[in-house]
Amino acid sequence: MNKITLFSLLLFTSLILRVTSQTVLLNEDFSDGSRTNQALPASSAWFSSTAGSLSVLSGALTRNGAGSIITYFTNSGAPIQLAVGEKLRVTYSLILSGTPPTAPSPVDSFLRVGLYNSHGTSSDANATTTATRFTADSFGTITAAVANYSGYLATAPYTPTATNKMQSFEKLSDSSSASLSSIGTQYEFKNFGGTDLDFVFGNTYSTSFEMTRTTLGMTGVFGITGDFINSSGVVTTTTQSITFTDNTTPVYTFDTFAYMPQGPSMVSSLDNFVVTYFAVPEPMSGGIIFLGSGVFFAVYIKNIFSKRLMGSKKLKMAMA
Repeated sequence: MNKITLFSLLLFTSLILRVTSQTVLLNEDFSDGSRTNQALPASSAWFSSTAGSLSVLSGALTRNGAGSIITYFTNSGAPIQLAVGEKLRVTYSLILSGTPPTAPSPVDSFLRVGLYNSHGTSSDANATTTATRFTADSFGTITAAVANYSGYLATAPYTPTATNKMQSFEKLSDSSSASLSSIGTQYEFKNFGGTDLDFVFGNTYSTSFEMTRTTLGMTGVFGITGDFINSSGVVTTTTQSITFTDNTTPVYTFDTFAYMPQGPSMVSSLDNFVVTYFAVPEPMSGGIIFLGSGVFFAVYIKNIFSKRLMGSKKLKMAMA
């Protein structure tokens, strides 16, 4: 490969990498031992609905008992607004310990995960006005401060049944929407998913929550991968997941993550928390890709013909 071909290949590769790059909004591993340091993208502040229940232990964020914890992965006034084709992905590791609920019930059998926009208004779920953000613990489970939060909630029962499995909802932003964890009239049901396999307490699970904007609205996928156990005691490594769509009142603006375990004797540990924003190439960038690929292939074809021509000349000279 000559220098011109190599240069063209490097140019083409650099263009592809540049326009398809992703942005890490938050990469929190709690290695600093703090949960109150808001220094994006390396760290964010985490707050609990009840005092004394949230701390960093052994390099992980640990929540004792039921309630809500919340963090903000963008600066105030600058939420992420997804364009068509763009997506937001949250991943983290989760360990459930303590005393698991013995039977499914609406009160103590679910863990709940939400992606929200704290800037919403009662008339515009995707507004980017001044955010309503928590700055301390003890904000409670029912508070008017989250009335205009809008977004999506996924739930996963610890001990599911054939009729009590993973669910997904949209949280509407209005004056009656005063809770991030209590599902009521302010939440709109979206879909069921998952299986009737139980969590294995003490194990580590890889968890992801991804929202993608489409031409019609929004598509969400919530998944938990790890060891699950069936009613016969057989452990299976699999992924429990739920997929849902919202083409009616889509929320495509986000800055808030909430985790809401249920169960008074539950202990939840979160670690390796990453929020990533995936953008689509702009029209100009798409043109650059096309131009770069054209230059590369033009040079490549030219070199092939040049080599064949030189080979032909050498053959004629040898036969002369």
